[in-house]
Parts: sequence; C-alpha cells; structure tokens
Amino acid sequence: DVTGVQTCALPIYQTKRRHQGIARANLVVKPDLAGADAYGTVAIRRRSLCDGGIDSPVRMTKQKTSDERPLAAVILAAGRSTRMQSDLPKVLHKVAGRTILGHLVDNLARLKPARTYVVISPDGEAVAHAAPGATPIVQTEARGTGDAVARARDALADFDGDVLVLYGDSPFLKSETMQAMLTELRSPARPAVVVLGFEAPLPHEYGRLVLDAKGRLTRIVSARDANEEEKRITLCNSGMMAGDRATL
Repeated sequence: DVTGVQTCALPIYQTKRRHQGIARANLVVKPDLAGADAYGTVAIRRRSLCDGGIDSPVRMTKQKTSDERPLAAVILAAGRSTRMQSDLPKVLHKVAGRTILGHLVDNLARLKPARTYVVISPDGEAVAHAAPGATPIVQTEARGTGDAVARARDALADFDGDVLVLYGDSPFLKSETMQAMLTELRSPARPAVVVLGFEAPLPHEYGRLVLDAKGRLTRIVSARDANEEEKRITLCNSGMMAGDRATL
C-alpha cells in the first residue's frame, strides 16, 4: 500500500556535497515494504553555500506541508499503447470499471491543484475527454517523456508554484503519496526536485536509481543502458516527480 510512504514514519537520511560547482544534496527513503508499489522518495535538494556536514535523520510524518504555494500538475498521456498491442490508448483501458487515467485524475483532484494539464498525442482527443477539467497539450512528435514535459513549459510560464509530473498510466498512485512528495518538497530542507522511487525485488525493465556509497543519487539509468552491477539495483525510478516551476 503506497500510503505507507506517509504513515510509516520512515527515516530519511540526508547528506550534502558539491558536484561540478553546483551545491546539491540527495535524500533517499527506502521503505521496508513488500512489492513494487512500495514507493520511496529520492530528492535532489538545494543548499546554501554556508551549509555543511551531515544532517540528522528526520521523519517524513513530522514534516508540515505549506498550503501557501499553488499546485499545478502535468499528466503524461501521449503514449501509443504499443506494448499492449491495442488500438485503444493504454490510459483509456479500464480497471475496476473506470479508465486508468480516470483513477489518477480523481486521486489528483483531492489535492485541489490550481492547474492540471494532460499531454496527449495529436490524435488524443479521447484521452483529453477522459481527463475532465484538465487542459490538453499536444505533443506533436513522440520524442519521449522529457519532451512531453517540455510541451507544458509555455502554459506554465506565468505560474509561480509547485508542479507534479505524473504518468497517466498510474491508477494506483494515491493522493497520500502525491501529498508526501509535496510535503518533502515544501519542507524546511527545500529540495529542488523530489523523484518518486520504489523497491522492486524483480526490477526487470524499470530504470534504476544509482546511489553512491553514502546513499546519494548519482544518476538515473534505463534498464537497457545499465551494466551488470546496475541491473542488480532494486531501487527503481517511477518517473514521477515534484518540483517548483522554475526548476522544472
């Protein structure tokens, strides 16, 4: 149950470093929960030049969320459903009587975002209709998730707040998990980006979150680019993240 990320009072160990002239720090939550839906959090955090040393462990449940910053969400839903061998976009397949995208949109609505955008393919009108209240943005060419997020850049140009980047094919992502990401983002530590990760005993084709000996995130590597050592990593990248608009 991904709600465990918020309710289990999991320890978060924080370290700081400087890398190529950029002050940053990484944070990892590795919940002791079974299954691939036991999400943890990896965050790349800002720090001031006067910061140094290693912070003490903190508890996610003790952090308070600031309600002052508005929230926007970008839902990525331009996929072609190629691996499902279906003419119906994956996000429009139904689970428990509702579309996959519909489950995510309803869970997101509990956070009351000020803006919601759904990135669709040029022929994705049906996907747009499945996300009522969301503004559709067309990704004219299938150039990956990074380009899909970039399509929302102009729409967010005048937005001063935090942004959730979500995958439209994630019906089991609970609002509590989204809120946990925002809680960390808005904590006194002020992370620049919070990346949602999870432990998968059999990670297969998931991208891996590569950490150094001190538990700091060094890179995210796709399964096809991973070497044999990296393939043994079980901390995986969900692709979903939170950050302020300027950072994204």
